[in-house]
Amino acid sequence: MKAKALPRRGKKVSIDKAFRKLRPALGPNGAVDEMNKALLRDDKRARLFSNGRLVNPNFIRTNLVVKGPGSRRADGQRRRRAEIAAKRALDKPEEAYTWEMDADEMIEALLPTTSGKSPRKTSAKRKRTRQQELVLEVAAEIWPGGWEHIETREIIKKVSDKLEARSLAVPKRDVFLRALDRR
Repeated sequence: MKAKALPRRGKKVSIDKAFRKLRPALGPNGAVDEMNKALLRDDKRARLFSNGRLVNPNFIRTNLVVKGPGSRRADGQRRRRAEIAAKRALDKPEEAYTWEMDADEMIEALLPTTSGKSPRKTSAKRKRTRQQELVLEVAAEIWPGGWEHIETREIIKKVSDKLEARSLAVPKRDVFLRALDRR
């Protein structure tokens, strides 16, 4: 595994501790999803360290994944904590590696903002469909400051135009209303 040596910049935390800090705001699946997405990006939103050395995001993309508590291990046992799991064989056994993340930058970057509703956070009653997620994603692109104060018909019109421009199917009005929590 290739890794770069870096000077110690800030406090680092274990994968499980980072997961436990994100779980109250994002839920267990949301926390694992956000950690995986952040580790795969090159924008250094979240950095992974193995035994004190920075791990290349390209290596993470092909070889590693964050698994949450309750998911199954290769031996069939349930995980008791969040940890890094290998998609492929590594140079040493998984237990030989100590995985850590930047504490402050990572957690701050992954937590939902306090202004407006987070498009990734879902209601406890139901999960959003792919179409609803797409509507929210495009609405967030059009109105980065928040779409909550925009009229429904304007949101439907502009988001529909964007989806058509991308050659994607435009959902029905009901999908928009549910995605925007207006139904």
